[in-house]
Amino acid sequence: MKVSCVLLIASLLIVGCTNKPDVPKAETEDISVVNVQEELVQHYALSDSFIDVDIEAISTPESRSTISETDIAKAKAAVYRFYQNVKEVDGNLVCEVPDGASINISETVFAALKENLQQMNDDVKAAREKGYDIVKTKPDSEYLKSLLD
Repeated sequence: MKVSCVLLIASLLIVGCTNKPDVPKAETEDISVVNVQEELVQHYALSDSFIDVDIEAISTPESRSTISETDIAKAKAAVYRFYQNVKEVDGNLVCEVPDGASINISETVFAALKENLQQMNDDVKAAREKGYDIVKTKPDSEYLKSLLD
């Protein structure tokens, strides 16, 4: 299944993920800049409600126009929950939770975000090997806050 993910972290080099069966392919867009009701995003991000969204449907600005504000809020909340658990380890960004159930998001959404994170690490490494000076920053409180706004 070829699906797109909705993730972009400001100041990180992010490109597409590798194809694996039933794992979404990431063509990234910055979901943090999509305007939705702040209270709605915070409700999903900070509650214990289960989150599952159609990643393919919210992957690009063009397709987002047909998606409900609730689903966009859920997507932002899922990204928030995931990136709250991302730390830098030996120069790579690593998610410290083992699965979606740990943060109450679907395994499909979790797999998309995790694959995107791995591809991001691989792309930064490849760029550095080609001599590019890449400054990679980890998700910080400002980025996480932008998802809740």
